[in-house]
This record gives sequence, structure tokens and C-alpha cells, in this order.
Amino acid sequence: MSFDTKIFDYLKDRMGFVSDVQLMNWLGISKPSLSGIRTGRLPMGDSIRFVILTKWWSELRHRPTAVNTPVQASGALEQVVRTPSGFCSEALLGTVNAHLKVLGKDACGSDHKSVDGELLDAYKVLKGCSTDTDLASLLGIKRQSISMVRSGRNDLGPIPLLKIFEDVTDQHELGLQAAVQSSEAMMNLFTLGKATDTRDSV
Repeated sequence: MSFDTKIFDYLKDRMGFVSDVQLMNWLGISKPSLSGIRTGRLPMGDSIRFVILTKWWSELRHRPTAVNTPVQASGALEQVVRTPSGFCSEALLGTVNAHLKVLGKDACGSDHKSVDGELLDAYKVLKGCSTDTDLASLLGIKRQSISMVRSGRNDLGPIPLLKIFEDVTDQHELGLQAAVQSSEAMMNLFTLGKATDTRDSV
């Protein structure tokens, strides 16, 4: 059984679903995508794993199991900055702005066409990046991608969003980025509490 299929079965069991239709509706993915991944005809790409990770984070991780325990916010700002319930730009923007307020800093007041653009500028101020090139390097994306996001032509992808999330919530040890890039790592996160990929250690 592939790790893609194991993920679907795990989610069905945790949610108490009796059919893939229920799972499909809960995740918001199409029937051809779900069945194609189950049969091995289609790969489970990063975008679908990001959807799954977001649903798990917001709706399943706090449900008691034998192996999973709630992940709490840590650090000196714990009492001031609330850990966002998901990885969406709106939630992250609120958290970054809360950090800036604690530090006595203000985000750039530029008019953007997207929340992603506002998030980039707020995070740029938080990290003290002097140029967009520095910001792009920090997020692991191209300088041109920054401009595309600011103009509203592109959205921030899963990895930049997770990098920001891990940074502002001090959750690096979970391996959220690895979970988006590997179904095996994602299954380990769900069942072991950490996204280790055993293929890396072979």
C-alpha cells in the first residue's frame, strides 16, 4: 500500500468516514484526483498534501489519540501572539503583525492587491530584510516571485507559507515543509508527531 493511500485511509478513520465521497467533500478535492491517487495513476502533489496538512492541523491534531498530542505555541511571545489555526495568509498576517506590535514596529503601509503581498511586506519588516532579494532568499523563492505576488498575479506557495509559519510560531521541529513534499514524511507527522522520512536515512 502506498503512503498516499495510507494517508487517505488514516484521514477516513480519524474522521469516521465510511466512504471516499465523504473524504473527498471534506478535503475539497475532486473524485478523479482522489481515485487517481489511490490507484497510482496520479501522484499526490504538494498542493494536495498542503490541503491535507491544513485540514489535519486545524481539525485533527488536537483530537486525542495514543500518539498525537496538541502542539502548543512556545517562546517569550506565547501570551501575546496566538498561534494561527491554519497556514492561510490571513492568519499568518495577523500573527506577523502581532509580533511587529510587540516589537514596536509597523508593517509597510503599501497598497496591495492581495493579502499575500501584505504578508510579504510585514514579514520583510519583521525579519529586517533590506531588499526583496534578501526576502526572496529567506523564503527560498525567486526575486521575481516577490513582484508577482505583490502585483496579485501569483499567490504564495505552500513552502513559503510554511516557512513563515514555522518561523513566527517556533514550530521547526515538526517538519511541516517535509510533510508537504513527501507522503511518507506526512504520514510520519500524523502518526509519530514528526515528519521524518525514513528514505533519507537509508
